[in-house]
Amino acid sequence: ASSKTYTATVTNSAAIPTNSLCVSRTYTGSAQQLTSATSGTGYTLSGYSQTNAGTYTITATLASGYRWSDNTTGTKTFSCTMARKAVAEPGCTSATYNGSSQTLLAAKTSGEYTNSAITGTNAGSYSQTLTLNSNYQWSSGSNVTSNRTKTCTISKATPTITLSATSGTVVAGKTMTFTATVKSGTSTTVAGTLGASSGSTSYATISPTSTSITGADNSSGKATTETVTGVASGSSTITVTFTPTDTTNFNSASSKTYTATVTNSAAIPT
Repeated sequence: ASSKTYTATVTNSAAIPTNSLCVSRTYTGSAQQLTSATSGTGYTLSGYSQTNAGTYTITATLASGYRWSDNTTGTKTFSCTMARKAVAEPGCTSATYNGSSQTLLAAKTSGEYTNSAITGTNAGSYSQTLTLNSNYQWSSGSNVTSNRTKTCTISKATPTITLSATSGTVVAGKTMTFTATVKSGTSTTVAGTLGASSGSTSYATISPTSTSITGADNSSGKATTETVTGVASGSSTITVTFTPTDTTNFNSASSKTYTATVTNSAAIPT
């Protein structure tokens, strides 16, 4: 019979590249190489130079005269990742009610994240969404790659009470006075009710017990004269309070006390 021939071609073997070639990269805004090499024995890589955070397919292509170690010749692929850059969540500006609009967080229109300005006038909480750029993640907390709701707060203003004296002595049947001055505790004025009460009316009484206050600022404030009448020998604690009409924007003032000591009367010898 006629003889037959078979031609056997022997090529070099190339190791199949894997993601062990990936190197750690974090977004910088510039192009970065995601692999430790751009080629190997018998192959070249493509797709390894990237700028944005994300996961990328790296393609390995055989050089002429090579086959993969699994005896195939098609391209091989693996994936490398560029991490997002960490960014801190912005803080709110501290604010206390002052009757005017206040900016608690400035608007941000580009960069790591964007948000509309957070503003408010009245005491309370105000919110806006912080929208992350896809190249960034939050540096703390959970769900670090998700948008966040940022809430900022305007605190209530706290009025103050100042007494002209904190104690006094009076003869039973006589009177003495002190003043209680209310200030708003902020750059606007406050209205409300000044209250005064005697802890022991059998020894001393106080008048007026309730006074309407309007337009008390934080400079001179509004002063009220309180009259203590001695009833009998002993002492009584006078408590002075202020309750604002606008409880949305003002706290009640911390109460103040005045100690009234009452003594018996002695006739003046002549």
